[in-house]
Amino acid sequence: MGTEGQSLRLEGFWIELTGTVPENAHIEYQVHVQNEGWMDWVSDGEFAGTRDKSQRIEAIRIRLVDDDGNAMSGYSVEYRGHIQDQGDTDWVADGAELGTTGLSRRLEALEIQILQTGTDNGDSDGADSGSSDSDDESSEDTDDSTSSSAAIASPTSTIVVDKEFSNREQDSSYDLSTATQAVFNGTDIQVTGTGATAGNGILTITKEGTYVVTGNLTEGQIRVETADAEKVQLVLNGVTIHNSNSAPIYLKSADKVFITLADGTTNTLTDGTEYIQTDDNTVDAVIFSKADLAINGSGTLNITAHYKHGIVSKDDLVITDGIFDIESVKAGFNGKDALKIKDGIFNISSSAGKGLTSKHDSDTTKGYVYIAGGTFNIANCTEGIEGTAIVTSNGNTGTGGPGGTRPDPGTTPPTPPTGTAV
Repeated sequence: MGTEGQSLRLEGFWIELTGTVPENAHIEYQVHVQNEGWMDWVSDGEFAGTRDKSQRIEAIRIRLVDDDGNAMSGYSVEYRGHIQDQGDTDWVADGAELGTTGLSRRLEALEIQILQTGTDNGDSDGADSGSSDSDDESSEDTDDSTSSSAAIASPTSTIVVDKEFSNREQDSSYDLSTATQAVFNGTDIQVTGTGATAGNGILTITKEGTYVVTGNLTEGQIRVETADAEKVQLVLNGVTIHNSNSAPIYLKSADKVFITLADGTTNTLTDGTEYIQTDDNTVDAVIFSKADLAINGSGTLNITAHYKHGIVSKDDLVITDGIFDIESVKAGFNGKDALKIKDGIFNISSSAGKGLTSKHDSDTTKGYVYIAGGTFNIANCTEGIEGTAIVTSNGNTGTGGPGGTRPDPGTTPPTPPTGTAV
């Protein structure tokens, strides 16, 4: 994790064990912080460092222990880093100090690997240090002092950030005279036009085209289920939708969906505290998309997510305009492949999650947040902005915004290993 040659400091991060490890294994780490000195030991995904203080981490110690706090038999943790004015360091292991103290030099990057030694007392073949959400693993033989078992190290990055926004992603216009229209009234849905059907409180869109929805749906859902090569524009034209047991908007299949917030309108989406899953997808957001999703238009979108997330796309999530008031338990905005924002106003409160996040479990070329503009007020969250890489070229962040290390505007840091925060 971190950068080299960009004069950027590490301010805070967390480390977790993933992979096949003994149940009694724990990773502990202690950091030396500018103006703070050595901080308390933390473990297993707890945050180390400082937030919003612009204070560099200068040194670190890492160790593996069992439930009783003793050194973990059969395993060794090795780590190396990149230090200001010194460059790359040699590997150190098992609680040894890495970095400098008293020299005012920042630790700029850190690499960690777990090795299985010849004195293994467990059934595991290896482990990696990273986020519990990630399945990424790569193995290599290292260090003659270990057994022939694999050492699993954190992945490296080949991320390329796409900073372009297409014309269609930005175009919020539509022709009402040719669009299919749906009017909600309680649990009743009246459809005028082709490509959509209504029943049991569900508006199902099955063909490419533009669909304009308005009115109040007290218990129901908009579902997009087209061929994988088809594109859909869904215009929210002053709509309120509640769904007690699933996503108010479920984009199950399409090539790309464009949600347009019609000018001058307020649109409100709410859910319940539990979801009933109806197919192979684990739907967990008020707007849940399996396709690329772009949101545009100057209208307002209010989301209250009682279950988990506000808006989730399992592909790209692109936002080019709009006013967003999001209250969620988990992430406000989550784009698995990428989260890209060109403009808009974002008021986000995520009580147990991230404000803006992008993270890909298995593809290290993806999982970045790119912010080209916008105004952000991110409060009451565990982390304001989290991504494998975070790139900003504009935008204003309000009080309670992102914590941890934040790259300078316009820079693209290499991917930190999973389980770290930028």
